[in-house]
Amino acid sequence: MSIWAIGDIHGNSKHFKQLLEFIPLVPGDSIVLLGDVIDRGPDSAGVMRQIHKLKQTHEVILLRGNHEAMLLQARHNREHLPFWIECGGGATLDSYHAKSFDDIPNKDWSFFESSQLYYETEEAIFVHANLDPTFEMSCQTESDLLWRFYDEGISSIRNISFL
Repeated sequence: MSIWAIGDIHGNSKHFKQLLEFIPLVPGDSIVLLGDVIDRGPDSAGVMRQIHKLKQTHEVILLRGNHEAMLLQARHNREHLPFWIECGGGATLDSYHAKSFDDIPNKDWSFFESSQLYYETEEAIFVHANLDPTFEMSCQTESDLLWRFYDEGISSIRNISFL
């Protein structure tokens, strides 16, 4: 069984479909979605339909990306809605033909709400953005895991491999 990591789909269902046809997935493989499955692209709703289909034959782990975080913030506090819309959320709502959050299916909300900040196996740690290798995973900040860009200071620390 293999683990496949896929990042930043950003609502591009056509490219996501092509990628899934290209990689040699077999039943029992795990797929770690590294966040940002939604926003910007033309078909976030289609991406979510593909993900739900994948869940029927594979373990699918969704890591929260900054775009899922913005969506959830906007849902729970409408003051954040304009920022999410400006960052690509409008395209997500359009793909659902949604006039409000109520038009997004409950199974999609459940999947977004269940997203994790990181996923750890015996061999690897998966995150959306970055981590501070000097801290245990339980001590990482959400800001680092969702928003922090790779910086040169991390590259000087030995025994770290980036997958």
